[in-house]
Amino acid sequence: MLIVGSVVNIIDDAEEKVVSILKKYKEIEVYSITDDRKRIIIVFEVKGEKELEKICEELKSYDEIIDIGHHYCNFEEAIEGIEKGEITPEVFRFKDRKKINI
Repeated sequence: MLIVGSVVNIIDDAEEKVVSILKKYKEIEVYSITDDRKRIIIVFEVKGEKELEKICEELKSYDEIIDIGHHYCNFEEAIEGIEKGEITPEVFRFKDRKKINI
């Protein structure tokens, strides 16, 4: 299990729509919205990196979502699985990002 704390950067006046989009995913818990209403703090709880990337790509397809920044990752359960030989680790990398004109 991978637990990731992230910030979702959104366009102006889109917080209600984006929160409703985020709440459709059982893997996402919405924690708060910043005072300027431009960032939403969430936590992903996913099986691994591939699932995280898939969900993020889906979310980025919405015009209201500018980008998603991951700020912490908890690999505790994965480390236990690696130590027991049950899991083979994948290389965690960030994909090339598109430049965004704001």
